[in-house]
Amino acid sequence: MNDLICAQKELSLDESMILYRGRLLFRQYIKNKKHKYGMKLYMLTEPDGLVLRLHLYGGSADITCGKGHTVKVVLHLLKDFVEKGHSVYMDNFYNGYNLAAKLLTHKTY
Repeated sequence: MNDLICAQKELSLDESMILYRGRLLFRQYIKNKKHKYGMKLYMLTEPDGLVLRLHLYGGSADITCGKGHTVKVVLHLLKDFVEKGHSVYMDNFYNGYNLAAKLLTHKTY
């Protein structure tokens, strides 16, 4: 756990697909991705590309599933990084008033 304290101030959050065409309960189909079928990963990284935490989306049985999915994903990935003054960069998939308000209350920008 002490390694997480040494993370850089700026963090980045994004999703990625791992190509997989076999059978899985949680295989995803995303029309606009290069690999349309696969496993969806959410990643928290540093600016130099170091992956600090990742989450494999598990479909309807996943802890981040349901209403407020994007807020749950962001808070799950940032659970050890809140209240430490980090700045998180993410695309418009995650943006929303509720998320911004929650992050500000935890001193995360």
